[in-house]
Amino acid sequence: MYQTVKDGVMCKLKTAERVGITSDTWTSVATESYMSVTVHYIDELWNLVSYVLQTTEVEANHRSVCLAEMLTKAMEEWGLMSKDPAIVTDNAANMQPAISAALLSPDVRRNEKDLCSLKEEDITDAEDVVRALKPMKTATQVMSEEKCPTLSVIAPLHAQLLKEMTSLPEDSRVVKDMKDEIKKNLSTRYVNQKDMLYIASAIDPRFKALPFLNEEERDKTFSRLQTEAVCGMEEDPCNQDDAADEVDGVEEEVEPQPPAPKQFKQSSALESLLGEAYRPQQEVGPQKTKAAEAEDEIKRYRERRPAGLQDNPLIWWRENEKEYPLLACMAKRYLCVPGTSVTSERVFSTAGDIITAKRSCLTPGHVNELLFLQKNLSIPDPE
Repeated sequence: MYQTVKDGVMCKLKTAERVGITSDTWTSVATESYMSVTVHYIDELWNLVSYVLQTTEVEANHRSVCLAEMLTKAMEEWGLMSKDPAIVTDNAANMQPAISAALLSPDVRRNEKDLCSLKEEDITDAEDVVRALKPMKTATQVMSEEKCPTLSVIAPLHAQLLKEMTSLPEDSRVVKDMKDEIKKNLSTRYVNQKDMLYIASAIDPRFKALPFLNEEERDKTFSRLQTEAVCGMEEDPCNQDDAADEVDGVEEEVEPQPPAPKQFKQSSALESLLGEAYRPQQEVGPQKTKAAEAEDEIKRYRERRPAGLQDNPLIWWRENEKEYPLLACMAKRYLCVPGTSVTSERVFSTAGDIITAKRSCLTPGHVNELLFLQKNLSIPDPE
């Protein structure tokens, strides 16, 4: 089964025009560490597809989980855990009894030093911090999407978070200091990737207005997009017909046949004498250069109303691919790149369900096969 699914994945990957690769590491309950590799691309139906390519064992590492286990136990006793263990209340006041119980646990105090209980002002500060960090939480949820492009979201979110993390006069000292540190850290991010991120946002119909940039930066971004579109047309024209003719890495060569010349009937002496000179010629319009074609597409694309934030940019491109063929190639190039390694990290969430305490003797090879099949095997619904 593993080999059959693997062959199917490799066959589909041969049709991918552009791919993005992510990876992550994880340690199992058997203290064996693994690394996953996933590939992402946009298929011919403009769906974002992700495949797990490989999981391999790497050097193991260990870390203490005593405090986390005691906190989880205390939260269960206080009824603060939801049906989903990954979801807990974010109200600091409600969490306080469970946190105190965990900190006072003999097992924790035996292994941890310098523990202290929370005061009332600490609880207030914690609640203020939770409210201030809400934009960061929302941004994390947006970037964790798998079926929709995320690279194009980074620049708009980055600009908005910088704005949200600007301290206000009414902020407490703790919140002000926290916001200042977060903003300082965010300001150092993506310094060397700005051009790529701006183009990714420009090719996303939701963000193509680029309101977080000034007019000069917007024009430069679309100018770079035009240049890349022309280069892409010369080097990688996204010709689907070529991909269809390629099977198992072998291109079928088809000998082009010249069109048969049209035979004209000489119906009169005048036509016999002057026909060659005055025969109507097929009208040929002025041929645009590649740069002019790209410039025209970008002009029409920018003049068009942006898509809504709730719209799927891949569906938008599927519906408008023929109108903007050069930009559609650029969309496949950029929108397949994930902005995070969430997909790889979720592979190991699944691995945690496979490698349990009762199945801790699974070999790395079997783990690889089980994870690969769980993420890549498509089982049809029963009729």
